[in-house]
Amino acid sequence: VGADPSMALPLADTRYSPWSEKNEQDALATAQIGLAPMMRGEWEKGKSAHKVSLYLASGLPFVASPLEALVSLSRQGVHCLFAETPDDWVRLLDGLLSTPRSAEKMAAANREWSR
Repeated sequence: VGADPSMALPLADTRYSPWSEKNEQDALATAQIGLAPMMRGEWEKGKSAHKVSLYLASGLPFVASPLEALVSLSRQGVHCLFAETPDDWVRLLDGLLSTPRSAEKMAAANREWSR
């Protein structure tokens, strides 16, 4: 939700929606995995971890860019996986989708984090 379609990853069963409060709530309620890709630049250094906070509170496992604001809020391999390259994104997302047990462990850790 809210992602720029030009950042599309070559994955089946993905869908991009413009941001709205309703679209965001619907997506969080039905998503299997959250995505938090961010470019590395001066502007991004000032961005918050709002999207990651939503994923944590919703009990979603997620893959994110390893920016300081995101790394300080969550632990690699416990709450999320951090991806540096496009190949990382594909490999990590494929891994979570193909090993539901790992995704569920992260989801449980995120539900616990949000209590």
